[in-house]
Amino acid sequence: MMHRRNGQRRGLTVIYALVILAALSALMALAVQNVASTRRVLRSRADQLQSHWLARAGLEIALEKMQNDPNYIGEVVELLPDSRVEIKVDKDAGGATRFTCEAKYTGLGTTASTTVVTKTVAK
Repeated sequence: MMHRRNGQRRGLTVIYALVILAALSALMALAVQNVASTRRVLRSRADQLQSHWLARAGLEIALEKMQNDPNYIGEVVELLPDSRVEIKVDKDAGGATRFTCEAKYTGLGTTASTTVVTKTVAK
């Protein structure tokens, strides 16, 4: 009879160990999913920041080119691979100049991040 109880205890120990392993596996799967989700968010944020700074760089390009050529109306430039910066320069009747830079960047993420920066300079 003694053998039978020890066998049952060993069986229960194995079952407990399997339940604990299953719980740990579920927790690890959740942790991996959380890390993957966080990486996607960070990648998207990095692309947004890059798009913002590309638009600001486009604004600097437009201001510099406008100083050298008063008839400058804009252009499309690729400052980085997977980027597109569209620069537009509009002049109103009052003499003010409006610069609009739209930057699109598809670096690390799967979708393009777009940022528009506008600046108006009075005459």
